[in-house]
Amino acid sequence: MLLIVASSVTIALDTPSLDPHSRLGVAIRYLDYAFTGAFTLEALLKIITFGFAFTGKHAYIRSGWNVLDFLIVLVGFALTAIQVAGKDGSNLQMLRVLRTLRALRPLRAASRYEGLRVVVNALFAVIPAMMNVALVCVLFYVIFAILSVNLFKGKLYSCVDADSGERLDPEYLLAPGQTLTRQWCEAGSVTVTNSAHTAALNVTLPEYNISTAWVNQRATFDHVGAALLTLFQVATLELWVDITFSAVDATAEGQQPLWNHNPAVALFFVAFIVVGSFFVLNLFVGVTLDKFSEMQTAQTASSVFMTAQQQSWVDVQKLLLRTAMQLRPPRPEGPRWKERLYDCVTHDAFDHFILAAVLVNVVFMATVHAGMSSAWQGIMSYSNLTFTLIFVLEAGAKMAAFGYHSYFRERWTAFDFFVVLISAVSVALDFSNTKNLSFMPALRVLRVVRIFRLIPRMKGLQRLFMTLVHSLPSLVNVGGMMLLLFFVYAVIGMNLFGGIMYGSYLTRHANFNNFPNAMLTLMRMLTGESWDGIMQDCMVTHGCVLLLSDTVSPATGAPLAAGSYLDPGDPALAGLPEEAVDNQCAISPAAAVIYFPTFVILCSFILLNLIIAVILENMVVSETDEELPVSKSMIRQFVDVWSSVDPAATGFIHASRLPLVIGALDPPLGTRTEGKMDRSAVQSVILSVDIPIHENNTVTFIETLHALSGRVAGTELPDIEEQWLFERFSRRLPGGGALFPKYTAAHFHAALHVQAAVRGFMARHRLRGMMRTLAGGKARAAAWRQRVTAGQQQEGQQQQGQQQQQQGQQVRAHVQVQASAQLDPIREDVGKEEGKGA
Repeated sequence: MLLIVASSVTIALDTPSLDPHSRLGVAIRYLDYAFTGAFTLEALLKIITFGFAFTGKHAYIRSGWNVLDFLIVLVGFALTAIQVAGKDGSNLQMLRVLRTLRALRPLRAASRYEGLRVVVNALFAVIPAMMNVALVCVLFYVIFAILSVNLFKGKLYSCVDADSGERLDPEYLLAPGQTLTRQWCEAGSVTVTNSAHTAALNVTLPEYNISTAWVNQRATFDHVGAALLTLFQVATLELWVDITFSAVDATAEGQQPLWNHNPAVALFFVAFIVVGSFFVLNLFVGVTLDKFSEMQTAQTASSVFMTAQQQSWVDVQKLLLRTAMQLRPPRPEGPRWKERLYDCVTHDAFDHFILAAVLVNVVFMATVHAGMSSAWQGIMSYSNLTFTLIFVLEAGAKMAAFGYHSYFRERWTAFDFFVVLISAVSVALDFSNTKNLSFMPALRVLRVVRIFRLIPRMKGLQRLFMTLVHSLPSLVNVGGMMLLLFFVYAVIGMNLFGGIMYGSYLTRHANFNNFPNAMLTLMRMLTGESWDGIMQDCMVTHGCVLLLSDTVSPATGAPLAAGSYLDPGDPALAGLPEEAVDNQCAISPAAAVIYFPTFVILCSFILLNLIIAVILENMVVSETDEELPVSKSMIRQFVDVWSSVDPAATGFIHASRLPLVIGALDPPLGTRTEGKMDRSAVQSVILSVDIPIHENNTVTFIETLHALSGRVAGTELPDIEEQWLFERFSRRLPGGGALFPKYTAAHFHAALHVQAAVRGFMARHRLRGMMRTLAGGKARAAAWRQRVTAGQQQEGQQQQGQQQQQQGQQVRAHVQVQASAQLDPIREDVGKEEGKGA
């Protein structure tokens, strides 16, 4: 592969104008010898190993890539033989053709790079369908070509001023009633006196001579081959208006065209564009897209024996396999200001405010224009300062709330920080005294990347962006193949058309004189810009030999001025030394006829359509994913909800938190209705699915998502598909987890229900015992109160008897002491019982 790259570099450096005797020319020649030897050795080793042709299907020459390699080796040997022979090959047609074939060397890279091989295989798969389109195209084109030959053959010739090349108008050259014919024009030099124009003005002009030439248009309909080429140019919609006007001005064969002679002819070209361009050429687009879609379907379809529901369930599971957890910065546990800051920057209102700021900032950036007033420039400067300050505060707040590690771990926030940093530097320089820094315009341009901040905040835009991201691998492959073809065509173009005389479209900006110019010219042609004009300039075979110095023709004796252009077959060139002339003629018009249309067909019609097919295919896949029973948006919601309970993206949560996940999901995955969680519905979902329980009573991300999705879209699958999916889901399980756990989340939550019921029963039993104890304490307290009341009544009676009887102080004192001794323990017991009852 390294040798292929190195040899391709040497081919690109070997321009037509390179002196073969210069140091670079000699180095390239010897390197070419070395590369030829290395490629020959490779071919010999493969032939010895696999055999050449008759050793089975693995024989060397039975591989298309090996045929290409062998052809390149033969070309290298032939070119080396001519150069070693000592011939001056700079003007040899054979040597130029062989140098052109060297451009095939880079194609060897396609056989060694898997991505390019995929594109080549896709191209070969498309070619059979393209042949059918080509047959339809040829059929219509031949019909229109035959019609055009009958309508316009020989009628596009015109008489021009031989000095300026402008078409002559008979009204200014001939008398009234005369017709400018081919015989009049081929006289070479005519004398002009009065004309129809001067007669109408009633004026007389002095006689003057004019040199004339009878020339044809470069795009003609003189025979079917020329008509097919011209119609192909019209079908690509490049310079077709000029061809149409030439046909409209045509009069008769051998007569000068007249301005707007037959406007109805334009309908012929309009009809051909409708049929040959809008219909036939667009068949290429349709066939390419259809064939590519068939290939994708054949590649992704697992079995033709599955029902639509089974295929849908398989597609859902493949979508689950591509789903990854979202890492969310955890909420800080302190201090309080950081917790509030976290709640602020993660609130939806904060995102809406930043989105509005970005949109308004984009509007302000779009108002920049030339000739702005100083007042508006001031407004722009302060608005940019304001928005930059807002974005700086946003970045600072998120850094403080999330922490540096969590902040820069997210790609979009890291991108936001880069944009903020560029904006801050730009604003600082704007308000400083350094105004003439060379990189200031670049910094101002980089402010435009703020627009990309809209992508993560707008779901539709993010969806399109992700479609483009998912298309990148295929686009890289197709782009690599296109770059390879560009390289090959650039090298071929340098060898075929390098040094050709400039014309109307082949100019110092668009030419094949060196490799960079050739690549840029091909890029211009890829867009369709005047490719046929460049082709016609590369077909020049007359008036293209440039005289480099003043000299005298040895053959005719005529003086020849430097800077003059002569025909290659002009007798005056005979005997002139090679260093006196510069042949800027094309090798052959046929080379341009083959080179340019094949490039347009391969690159513009096929490879560009493959790029369109890749993007459309990914958009269709994205839309199809949204139409599945479990769509991408549902899965994104699950990822968001899971990240709220597992912010560190460990892939595990405790089974007791599973209701939080299911209750926060919208149906059909979850049970949330009107923004609320239905607990009974959550329990019903948990009991209806099998979510395995792992160590420490945890459930995993992928198993939970798969179980909930299976509840919606699950169905029986063929054993082969079931085994294939089982193997891939097993790889997603966390390390160390059992593939077949003993218990599920349903068992866990059923156990929770049983445990809750037992605990409720025990609590009620203890409550009844406490109530009975409380009731007994109240009864004992009432009995003691009765005893106290009886004692008090007895004491009152004794006091009354003491007053009535007055029989002696000793008897009364004795009765009081006894009553007091009996009441003290009773009071103590009553107080204790009342305390227990309370």
